[in-house]
Amino acid sequence: MKRILLVAADRALTRFMAEALMERTMDLPPRPDDPWDVARAHTALEAKLLVTRGGRPFDVILVEQDLQGGVLNLLGDLRAAEEAASVPVFLLTERGRDSHVRRMAVELHGVAGFLDKPVTAEGLRETFQGLERRKRVLLVESDGDRGERYQRALERVGYLVERVTSGRDALDRAARTKPDAAVAALDLPDLRGLDVCVALKRSQKGHTLPVVLYGQIAALTGQGTEENAHRADDFVQAPFDDEILVERVAQLVGLGPGQAIKKKRRRSILDRLPSGVVESEQPTLSDLQPVEDEENPTNKSRRPQVAETFEGALETDKDLGRDDTDPPTPPPSASPAAVSPTRRTTRRVPCNTAMSAKNGAKVYRSRTLDISHGGIFFATDEPLDIGERIDMAFKLPGAEETIRAVGKVCWVGRGGADHVEGVGVKFSQIDQAHLKVIVDYVNRVARVLYSASE
Repeated sequence: MKRILLVAADRALTRFMAEALMERTMDLPPRPDDPWDVARAHTALEAKLLVTRGGRPFDVILVEQDLQGGVLNLLGDLRAAEEAASVPVFLLTERGRDSHVRRMAVELHGVAGFLDKPVTAEGLRETFQGLERRKRVLLVESDGDRGERYQRALERVGYLVERVTSGRDALDRAARTKPDAAVAALDLPDLRGLDVCVALKRSQKGHTLPVVLYGQIAALTGQGTEENAHRADDFVQAPFDDEILVERVAQLVGLGPGQAIKKKRRRSILDRLPSGVVESEQPTLSDLQPVEDEENPTNKSRRPQVAETFEGALETDKDLGRDDTDPPTPPPSASPAAVSPTRRTTRRVPCNTAMSAKNGAKVYRSRTLDISHGGIFFATDEPLDIGERIDMAFKLPGAEETIRAVGKVCWVGRGGADHVEGVGVKFSQIDQAHLKVIVDYVNRVARVLYSASE
């Protein structure tokens, strides 16, 4: 009998999950033929005490991502404890939300997988079947050289990869092999990558198969799907490093037994440059116009045109033809509400492009992670604080003009001991023409990308 620890603030939720795994009510005494020995914790402290002083080791741990006190802090404590250093850990989360937390959970703490809300008994059992099984990835790429390169990158971290060269072959193989994730190019010889994604999602009960699409932004023109649940879970714009693709897959399905993403130092992604020095191929800040604000009231005549709002340019859910029908509601004891098609007006989509960032006298070379019409999230290992002013310059894929904006730090994602993984910056000053370029990019990617409701 395997032992599992369920960690979530909601007692009704942990009870439902325990009963689903044991296939009986908790009111009955334990039986020798129970498939699981279940322990429950409702705070991070309870979880740590059960792990370190419970007297019996756990075979697997499931932690709710929204746990009070921060799930990354708990994961760090668990990995530091000898009793849980190598125990498979899964996150209970909502698909399409908090991708940065998922990314750091995998990279820093080797999370083995994810269980998506709403929780169902069948989903729980499927998640924990074959814990020692390596994860399978279906790769759909017609170009031989690219396909071999991506396959090698995924296999280096332990994934079992099956590569096919057409959309129809992908649909056939997915039905036969039941992969844990699919990765598909936008341009295929027979079907569009988006069509493959929609067909895969429709063929999987509950739309649970994670799909990553990749390709040129220009290929997204005119593409889109009406049903939110049939969209891709992630999009990577080409060209990209092989490691980016590996990170996106791991962010969706976690790592199997013995897998680990061998991360280079953050400075291989983000390099600090001497003050005022930016490499020629990077967008530059040299001609960024001074912006009047409370700290810098000068140069009023050179202040750029600022767009206060740009809601009118954002496509609504009605414009995108989303289905307003909610999916089936989970059992009452599984308290999180079912995910419904998104209604938010500020969409956040992945964006992997070089940028320059200036904080006071310091100028950095960085890389964006995602973007919305209201702000941007980029990688950095600098100890930035909430409220700090950042001057930015970057080019979006498919756009000719360099975008220049000023913003303030509103979110900092930390991993480990004061190691900053990324910073969220809210735009405070931006030219309206530049904002239109951002909104166009966000709308195009949002047409093919799944979003969770807020």
